[in-house]
Amino acid sequence: PPKLSPTEQQAFEKDGYIILRGFFDQDDLQQLRRCAERSTELARSRGKSFEWDGAHYDLEQVNDGSYALRKVQEAFKSDEDYRSVFSSEKV
Repeated sequence: PPKLSPTEQQAFEKDGYIILRGFFDQDDLQQLRRCAERSTELARSRGKSFEWDGAHYDLEQVNDGSYALRKVQEAFKSDEDYRSVFSSEKV
């Protein structure tokens, strides 16, 4: 797998994230979209932040009073598509 350049490493250390355009291919992105859709639907049906099979789903209330999925942590523990993408050799 490719390593981060010194500039990318510095940006990650400063900001806590980096954007790597083209890192995921279209199949990976399609899997991630399915994951996000399932996660969002699950979160909206519960209407609050929650844990499920070791994954944490964090919601925040938006202007119309509904809740939107803000963050998912360790989703690979509960979702096979997340697990497939994030266990690939390039990650």
